[in-house]
Parts: sequence; C-alpha cells; structure tokens
Amino acid sequence: MKILHLTALFSLILLVMNNNTGKAAENTHISYTVTFPEAQAHYADIEMDISGLKQNITDLKMPVWTPGSYLIREFSKNVESFSAEANGKALDVKKIRKNIWQIHTANVSSIKIRYRVYAFELSVRTSLIDAAHAFLSSSGMFMYPAGMLHHPSTIHIIPCKGWTKVSTSLEMVNDDPFTRLSPDYDILFDSPIEVGSQDVFGFEAAGVKYEVAMCGGGNYDKERLKKDMPKIVEQETAVYGENPNKHYVFIVHNTSKGGGGLEHLSSTVLGAARDNYASESGYQNFLSLVAHEHFHLWNVKRLRPIALGPFDYDNENYTTDLWIAEGFTTYYQNMIIRRTNLYPPDNYLGALAGDINYCANQPGNKVQSLADASYDAWIKYYRPNENSVNTNISYYNKGAIMALMFDLQIINTRWMM
Repeated sequence: MKILHLTALFSLILLVMNNNTGKAAENTHISYTVTFPEAQAHYADIEMDISGLKQNITDLKMPVWTPGSYLIREFSKNVESFSAEANGKALDVKKIRKNIWQIHTANVSSIKIRYRVYAFELSVRTSLIDAAHAFLSSSGMFMYPAGMLHHPSTIHIIPCKGWTKVSTSLEMVNDDPFTRLSPDYDILFDSPIEVGSQDVFGFEAAGVKYEVAMCGGGNYDKERLKKDMPKIVEQETAVYGENPNKHYVFIVHNTSKGGGGLEHLSSTVLGAARDNYASESGYQNFLSLVAHEHFHLWNVKRLRPIALGPFDYDNENYTTDLWIAEGFTTYYQNMIIRRTNLYPPDNYLGALAGDINYCANQPGNKVQSLADASYDAWIKYYRPNENSVNTNISYYNKGAIMALMFDLQIINTRWMM
C-alpha cells in the first residue's frame, strides 16, 4: 500500500513539473536579428531577444558540432563581444564552459544578448560571410538557452545592400523571405541559410516543390538541371514510397575547386566546381552528389541510428552504424543515377569497381572494422595523418560494398525461390 501511495505521489509531482515546464515554455519567446555591418571582414552581428524568463540563471550554449559532420568543430571559437542587458542595464555574464555563457537573470523577464560571429571557412558545414553573400551554417551561428531545445524561435535577417534573396528550408513569417520561423532548435541547426543574390530556380517532383540556389556562378545549364534533377528525386522517392517534405532546398556553392555535400532534414548544401558542368564527367559527378545527399532525406535524416537524433550538441554522438548511413547511401547514389539512364551501364560498373579496388588496396581494410570506422569517425576519419592509410578504412566505400553484398544476397534468394 505504501508503494502505491509513493507511486501516486511521484506521478503527481511529475504532472505538476510537466505542467509548470509547459507553461514556462509557452510564455518564453525567442527571436534573433542578424545583420552584416562588416560583411567584407566576415562578421555577422546577432541580437537575441528572450522574453518570459522566470529563472535566476540563464545559460546560453553554442553547439560544438553540426549534424551530419562527425567532428567537434568548436564553433564558440568564432564568438566575440558577448554581452547581455535588461531594461537598458548590463547583466552579469560569466563564461562557465568553452561553449556556455551564464547570465544572471534574477528579477528579469526579458533580456537582449548581443554577440558577433566571425565566419570565413569555406566548406559545406561551416559559415562563410563576405561582401558577395552570407552562408549561415546555423549550428555555428545561433546560441540556444539551456533546457529549451524544443522551443521555437524567429530569425530576422537584415541583408546587405544588393542581397535580395534568402534560401533556406525554414518557413517564412507573414510571407517575408527575410523572416523565418524554426519550430525547435533541432530543426534550426539542421537548416542552413544562404543570403545574397544567388541564382534561384525550381522544379516540382514527387509532389514536392524544389528550390535550387546556385551561388558563385558557373557554366551550369539550368534547363538541363531542371529536367535531370527531378528524375533523381522521383527514383529515390520510389525506393521509399513517399516524400516527407513539402519544400526542399538545394544550396550549391560553386567555387574553383568545390566538392562535397552535407545533408539536412529538408535541404542540402553541395560544393561544386563552377566550370565542370560543361563536361559530361563533371556533370555526372554533380548529379551523383545530388543523388547522394538527397537520398539522405530518408537514410539518416528519418531512418537513423538512435544516437543521431535528438542530438547532444555539447559532445560527440557515437554510433557504430555510419557505414549504413553513408555506405548504403553511396551504393544507392550510383544505382539511382543508373536507373534514371543519366549515364551508361559502364559508368555504374566503374563506380562499383572503384569502391572494390579502394577496399582491396587499402591496408587499413585489414585493421579497422566498419563498426570501429563509424565509432571513431570523430577522432580518425576527419583527422587523417600519414599513417591513416595503414590503419583506417572509409565507411563510405566499404559500406557501399557491404550494401552491394546484401543486395546480391537478396536478389539471389529471390531467384532461388
């Protein structure tokens, strides 16, 4: 009987706590204003307004990594000039960890935080601001209040003169392209933002509206891309049976020697060489990149190891299954391009042969398992040294071979039946 009474008591306490937490969240409002007074010097100034606070201490955090790229990047290293105020008066601020600023908010319900972010690292996973445009990798730009990851926020962007467009999967507020709403921080940190004068075009495929934002120019053929990219989308949607988005954005950074990509929940960022579209090999490489990152829309962004969401933004998020997330996606990117007939069978077989040759000739293939390659990505794959070839194997290439073997086994089993 005592146990039953205790159980009822704990249930009542949890109910009260949950109700109080819900009310606090309902009454708390968070918004950001992003300006670029010194874009040529690679700075963004951010004002963060929080209202409805009821706690004595408010901790603001900056993520240390970005989803999809398994390396601690220490984004707080780029933060400068942090300050907080309420009613025009400065608040006491103390940095208590590499990525946490603690603000004393006793008897204060609304605060304004100001800080600057230096952004000049060219990649698909880091922010870059210059006189021409701003690419905001959200996890390296926006701080969040501790304990409020599930809280919505509004982002208002004041662009530089001549910057007329915003490309992001975040929805507009009151049809204003420069004001966006994020339902929670997991979505915000998975929604990069491009601001500038990018060349934007679109198409519809699988019942979804797609936007392509080309940044940096290039010799691409928009009409050809609008014809070929939908074929990839349709084939990949056919694999899973449904497309989970209403709106999807490709942000493409065209540079002299671009490459790579990073998947997001409703968008992706691609790096491409701006002068390679005119050659068939260059064009096919770009389509393969499109196929890879878009396939992540399902594999890893929805179908994923439990460690990969919701995220811990303070620490590494370990999993032994990156070979499924990336290797299977690598296998399917080539199959999808083949199914669209966008390149001949020899190209597809050549891609498979390339993965097999890599694994067969990499000494590390005999040393590191796929599970270990996945788990140690945080300390090995993205930090190679002169001995890596002898001790490491890529979970991309070897994972693709494993996917091929599974597929062949399934085909063989069906044939036997």
